[in-house]
Amino acid sequence: MKSYYLIFLIFIEIGFSNGLFINEFMAKNDTTNVDEAGEFDDWIEIYNAGTELQDIGGLFLTDNADNLTKWMIPEVTVIQSQNFLLFWCDEDQEQGELHTNFKLNTDGEFLALVNIDGVTILDSITFGPQSADISYGRVSDGDGEWQFMNPTPGITNTGELRINDNKVIPDQYTLYQNYPNPFNPVTTISFSMPISANVKIIAYDIIGNQVVTILNQTLPAGTQSVPWNAKNRPSGVYFIRMESGAFVRTQKIMLLK
Repeated sequence: MKSYYLIFLIFIEIGFSNGLFINEFMAKNDTTNVDEAGEFDDWIEIYNAGTELQDIGGLFLTDNADNLTKWMIPEVTVIQSQNFLLFWCDEDQEQGELHTNFKLNTDGEFLALVNIDGVTILDSITFGPQSADISYGRVSDGDGEWQFMNPTPGITNTGELRINDNKVIPDQYTLYQNYPNPFNPVTTISFSMPISANVKIIAYDIIGNQVVTILNQTLPAGTQSVPWNAKNRPSGVYFIRMESGAFVRTQKIMLLK
Protein backbone atom coordinates (compact mmCIF):
# COMPACT_ATOMS: atom_id res chain seq x y z
CA MET A 1 0.00 0.00 0.00
CA LYS A 2 2.83 2.39 0.87
CA SER A 3 4.61 1.78 -2.48
CA TYR A 4 1.36 2.45 -4.39
CA TYR A 5 0.92 5.72 -2.51
CA LEU A 6 4.48 6.73 -3.38
CA ILE A 7 3.90 5.99 -7.07
CA PHE A 8 0.73 8.06 -6.94
CA LEU A 9 2.60 11.01 -5.41
CA ILE A 10 5.28 10.81 -8.09
CA PHE A 11 2.56 10.86 -10.76
CA ILE A 12 1.07 13.98 -9.24
CA GLU A 13 4.46 15.66 -9.02
CA ILE A 14 5.83 15.00 -12.51
CA GLY A 15 2.95 13.83 -14.68
CA PHE A 16 -0.15 15.77 -13.75
CA SER A 17 0.74 18.91 -15.69
CA ASN A 18 -0.87 17.37 -18.82
CA GLY A 19 1.89 18.98 -20.85
CA LEU A 20 1.13 22.54 -19.73
CA PHE A 21 4.10 24.76 -18.92
CA ILE A 22 4.93 28.32 -17.98
CA ASN A 23 7.16 28.64 -21.03
CA GLU A 24 8.30 32.27 -21.10
CA PHE A 25 7.58 35.60 -19.42
CA MET A 26 8.63 39.23 -19.49
CA ALA A 27 8.59 41.27 -16.27
CA LYS A 28 9.58 44.60 -17.83
CA ASN A 29 8.11 45.21 -21.27
CA ASP A 30 9.15 48.71 -22.35
CA THR A 31 9.19 48.46 -26.15
CA THR A 32 8.68 44.84 -27.19
CA ASN A 33 5.02 43.92 -27.81
CA VAL A 34 1.69 45.56 -27.05
CA ASP A 35 -1.70 44.29 -25.88
CA GLU A 36 -5.02 45.05 -27.56
CA ALA A 37 -5.09 48.46 -25.86
CA GLY A 38 -1.72 49.37 -27.35
CA GLU A 39 0.05 49.15 -23.98
CA PHE A 40 3.40 47.56 -23.14
CA ASP A 41 2.46 45.19 -20.32
CA ASP A 42 4.14 42.33 -18.49
CA TRP A 43 3.17 38.92 -19.83
CA ILE A 44 3.29 35.18 -19.24
CA GLU A 45 3.24 32.57 -22.00
CA ILE A 46 1.69 29.13 -21.40
CA TYR A 47 2.70 26.26 -23.68
CA ASN A 48 0.66 23.15 -24.47
CA ALA A 49 3.24 20.44 -25.18
CA GLY A 50 0.54 17.77 -25.51
CA THR A 51 -0.90 16.17 -28.62
CA GLU A 52 -4.45 17.46 -28.09
CA LEU A 53 -6.20 20.79 -27.61
CA GLN A 54 -6.57 21.67 -23.94
CA ASP A 55 -9.26 23.71 -22.24
CA ILE A 56 -7.43 25.48 -19.40
CA GLY A 57 -10.44 27.43 -18.14
CA GLY A 58 -10.67 27.16 -14.37
CA LEU A 59 -6.93 26.81 -13.81
CA PHE A 60 -5.16 29.54 -11.86
CA LEU A 61 -2.16 31.81 -12.37
CA THR A 62 -0.52 33.33 -9.32
CA ASP A 63 2.53 35.25 -8.16
CA ASN A 64 1.89 34.45 -4.51
CA ALA A 65 2.78 31.08 -2.98
CA ASP A 66 0.36 31.83 -0.13
CA ASN A 67 -2.52 32.53 -2.54
CA LEU A 68 -2.54 29.84 -5.24
CA THR A 69 -5.99 30.91 -6.52
CA LYS A 70 -5.09 34.55 -7.06
CA TRP A 71 -6.38 34.74 -10.65
CA MET A 72 -8.61 32.19 -12.40
CA ILE A 73 -8.26 31.63 -16.13
CA PRO A 74 -11.68 32.29 -17.73
CA GLU A 75 -13.87 29.37 -18.78
CA VAL A 76 -13.46 27.95 -22.30
CA THR A 77 -9.92 29.25 -22.67
CA VAL A 78 -8.17 26.80 -24.98
CA ILE A 79 -4.65 26.17 -26.25
CA GLN A 80 -4.10 24.15 -29.40
CA SER A 81 -1.66 21.24 -29.33
CA GLN A 82 2.00 22.33 -29.53
CA ASN A 83 0.87 25.94 -29.25
CA PHE A 84 1.13 28.98 -27.00
CA LEU A 85 -1.17 31.44 -25.23
CA LEU A 86 -0.19 34.84 -23.84
CA PHE A 87 -1.59 36.36 -20.63
CA TRP A 88 -1.11 40.06 -19.88
CA CYS A 89 -0.06 40.78 -16.30
CA ASP A 90 -1.25 44.37 -15.92
CA GLU A 91 -3.85 44.49 -13.12
CA ASP A 92 -6.32 45.72 -15.76
CA GLN A 93 -8.90 42.96 -16.18
CA GLU A 94 -11.35 45.32 -17.91
CA GLN A 95 -9.13 45.26 -20.99
CA GLY A 96 -9.85 41.61 -21.76
CA GLU A 97 -10.26 38.07 -20.49
CA LEU A 98 -6.56 37.33 -20.67
CA HIS A 99 -5.53 40.20 -18.39
CA THR A 100 -4.59 39.13 -14.86
CA ASN A 101 -5.07 40.90 -11.53
CA PHE A 102 -1.33 41.04 -10.84
CA LYS A 103 1.84 42.44 -12.40
CA LEU A 104 5.27 40.84 -12.49
CA ASN A 105 8.09 41.99 -10.22
CA THR A 106 11.33 42.94 -11.99
CA ASP A 107 13.28 42.18 -8.81
CA GLY A 108 12.14 38.55 -8.94
CA GLU A 109 9.31 36.49 -7.50
CA PHE A 110 7.35 33.22 -7.62
CA LEU A 111 5.02 32.26 -10.48
CA ALA A 112 2.78 29.20 -10.73
CA LEU A 113 0.15 27.55 -12.89
CA VAL A 114 -2.28 25.81 -10.54
CA ASN A 115 -4.86 23.08 -11.16
CA ILE A 116 -8.60 23.67 -10.77
CA ASP A 117 -8.47 22.25 -7.23
CA GLY A 118 -6.55 25.39 -6.21
CA VAL A 119 -3.87 23.26 -4.54
CA THR A 120 -1.95 21.23 -7.12
CA ILE A 121 0.85 23.21 -8.78
CA LEU A 122 1.14 22.12 -12.41
CA ASP A 123 4.22 24.23 -13.10
CA SER A 124 6.13 26.96 -11.28
CA ILE A 125 9.28 29.03 -11.26
CA THR A 126 11.05 31.28 -8.80
CA PHE A 127 13.15 33.83 -10.66
CA GLY A 128 15.59 36.63 -9.92
CA PRO A 129 16.08 40.19 -11.29
CA GLN A 130 14.98 40.85 -14.85
CA SER A 131 16.12 43.32 -17.54
CA ALA A 132 13.91 45.51 -19.72
CA ASP A 133 12.77 43.93 -23.00
CA ILE A 134 14.59 40.66 -22.28
CA SER A 135 12.39 37.66 -21.63
CA TYR A 136 13.10 34.60 -19.50
CA GLY A 137 12.06 31.27 -20.96
CA ARG A 138 12.55 27.56 -21.37
CA VAL A 139 14.94 26.29 -24.03
CA SER A 140 13.63 24.31 -25.69
CA ASP A 141 9.85 24.79 -25.29
CA GLY A 142 8.58 22.94 -22.23
CA ASP A 143 12.11 21.92 -21.20
CA GLY A 144 13.55 22.36 -17.73
CA GLU A 145 16.34 24.81 -18.60
CA TRP A 146 15.58 28.52 -18.22
CA GLN A 147 17.62 31.36 -19.71
CA PHE A 148 17.41 34.99 -20.76
CA MET A 149 16.53 35.49 -24.43
CA ASN A 150 15.21 37.75 -27.11
CA PRO A 151 11.44 37.66 -26.50
CA THR A 152 9.38 35.21 -28.57
CA PRO A 153 5.78 35.79 -27.38
CA GLY A 154 3.38 33.29 -28.89
CA ILE A 155 6.02 31.40 -30.88
CA THR A 156 8.73 28.83 -30.23
CA ASN A 157 11.65 29.89 -28.02
CA THR A 158 14.95 30.34 -29.83
CA GLY A 159 17.18 31.00 -26.83
CA GLU A 160 19.02 33.78 -28.69
CA LEU A 161 20.04 36.74 -26.53
CA ARG A 162 20.67 40.21 -27.89
CA ILE A 163 23.93 41.54 -26.47
CA ASN A 164 24.31 44.87 -28.31
CA ASP A 165 21.84 46.71 -26.11
CA ASN A 166 23.22 48.78 -23.24
CA LYS A 167 20.32 47.61 -21.08
CA VAL A 168 21.50 44.02 -21.37
CA ILE A 169 25.24 44.22 -20.80
CA PRO A 170 26.05 45.63 -17.34
CA ASP A 171 29.10 47.81 -16.76
CA GLN A 172 30.18 46.04 -13.58
CA TYR A 173 29.92 42.80 -11.63
CA THR A 174 26.97 42.53 -9.23
CA LEU A 175 25.83 39.75 -6.93
CA TYR A 176 22.14 40.26 -6.16
CA GLN A 177 20.28 39.19 -3.05
CA ASN A 178 18.91 35.70 -3.57
CA TYR A 179 15.17 35.27 -4.08
CA PRO A 180 13.27 34.22 -2.07
CA ASN A 181 15.08 34.92 1.18
CA PRO A 182 14.45 33.28 3.61
CA PHE A 183 13.83 30.21 1.41
CA ASN A 184 12.71 26.58 1.68
CA PRO A 185 14.35 24.67 0.09
CA VAL A 186 15.05 26.29 -3.32
CA THR A 187 16.36 29.79 -3.93
CA THR A 188 17.60 31.61 -7.04
CA ILE A 189 20.98 33.34 -7.06
CA SER A 190 21.29 36.08 -9.69
CA PHE A 191 24.31 38.06 -10.77
CA SER A 192 25.53 40.36 -13.54
CA MET A 193 28.88 40.36 -15.33
CA PRO A 194 30.25 42.87 -17.87
CA ILE A 195 32.39 40.33 -19.77
CA SER A 196 32.38 36.65 -20.58
CA ALA A 197 34.30 34.91 -17.81
CA ASN A 198 34.41 31.92 -15.51
CA VAL A 199 32.08 32.27 -12.52
CA LYS A 200 32.34 30.23 -9.35
CA ILE A 201 29.56 30.31 -6.74
CA ILE A 202 30.10 28.40 -3.50
CA ALA A 203 27.84 27.97 -0.46
CA TYR A 204 29.35 27.99 3.06
CA ASP A 205 27.74 27.26 6.41
CA ILE A 206 27.78 29.65 9.39
CA ILE A 207 31.18 28.43 10.64
CA GLY A 208 32.86 28.71 7.25
CA ASN A 209 32.74 25.12 6.04
CA GLN A 210 32.22 24.72 2.30
CA VAL A 211 28.82 23.13 1.68
CA VAL A 212 28.61 22.86 -2.11
CA THR A 213 29.90 24.40 -5.32
CA ILE A 214 26.72 25.67 -6.93
CA LEU A 215 28.33 26.92 -10.14
CA ASN A 216 31.77 26.73 -11.76
CA GLN A 217 31.35 27.64 -15.41
CA THR A 218 32.32 30.15 -18.10
CA LEU A 219 29.30 32.32 -18.92
CA PRO A 220 28.60 35.15 -21.38
CA ALA A 221 28.30 38.78 -20.29
CA GLY A 222 24.89 39.78 -18.97
CA THR A 223 22.54 38.94 -16.11
CA GLN A 224 22.51 35.28 -15.14
CA SER A 225 20.83 33.16 -12.48
CA VAL A 226 21.31 29.74 -10.94
CA PRO A 227 19.07 27.82 -8.49
CA TRP A 228 20.25 26.16 -5.29
CA ASN A 229 18.19 23.34 -3.82
CA ALA A 230 19.14 23.02 -0.14
CA LYS A 231 16.68 20.23 0.66
CA ASN A 232 19.42 18.16 2.31
CA ARG A 233 20.73 21.01 4.46
CA PRO A 234 19.50 22.00 7.94
CA SER A 235 17.87 25.36 8.63
CA GLY A 236 20.22 28.22 9.35
CA VAL A 237 22.36 31.01 7.97
CA TYR A 238 24.54 30.32 4.94
CA PHE A 239 26.90 32.44 2.87
CA ILE A 240 27.05 32.56 -0.91
CA ARG A 241 30.46 33.51 -2.33
CA MET A 242 30.84 34.60 -5.97
CA GLU A 243 34.27 34.67 -7.62
CA SER A 244 35.01 35.83 -11.18
CA GLY A 245 38.50 37.08 -11.97
CA ALA A 246 39.37 39.75 -9.41
CA PHE A 247 35.72 40.13 -8.38
CA VAL A 248 34.77 38.48 -5.08
CA ARG A 249 31.52 39.05 -3.17
CA THR A 250 29.79 37.26 -0.31
CA GLN A 251 26.06 37.34 0.46
CA LYS A 252 24.28 36.09 3.59
CA ILE A 253 21.18 33.98 3.03
CA MET A 254 18.81 32.09 5.32
CA LEU A 255 17.22 28.65 4.98
CA LEU A 256 14.05 28.16 7.06
CA LYS A 257 12.32 24.77 7.08
